Amino acid sequence: MSVMAAHEPGGTSVQNIIHWAQLVRSKKFQKFDYGREENKKRYGQDTPPEYPFSSFPPSLPLLLFSGGEDALADPDDTLFLLSSLPNQSVVKMHDIPDYAHLDFTWATDANVKVYKPTIAALKTANFMAKTPKQTTVSVSN
Repeated sequence: MSVMAAHEPGGTSVQNIIHWAQLVRSKKFQKFDYGREENKKRYGQDTPPEYPFSSFPPSLPLLLFSGGEDALADPDDTLFLLSSLPNQSVVKMHDIPDYAHLDFTWATDANVKVYKPTIAALKTANFMAKTPKQTTVSVSN
């Protein structure tokens, strides 16, 4: 664990940070903005296309987790994502109020708050149903 902790938080590319800033600024889930000329070459249009979350197949079950203390994907961002997805796709939304971005991997209780619910959902027939029922679960301390 000490070896892994010595390398966290892990690095990311400058392009990834620029893309994140573009998403924040534009308030859209869209591909990287290379500028009008390069966008035209890459995407065939002046602006980057948005990711088509609304066209996810309804039969694609999703299990979403959010952390109330996550500065990189805060609850407002999570609600925005949730509202962009077809309702029938989201099987369960887990909100963990005291979790920050790295807690989903590194928290000492992630095995209880993240991993066990994920494994349980994968084992249920409801998770694999064509039109699963959406539910929201709040995980507290």
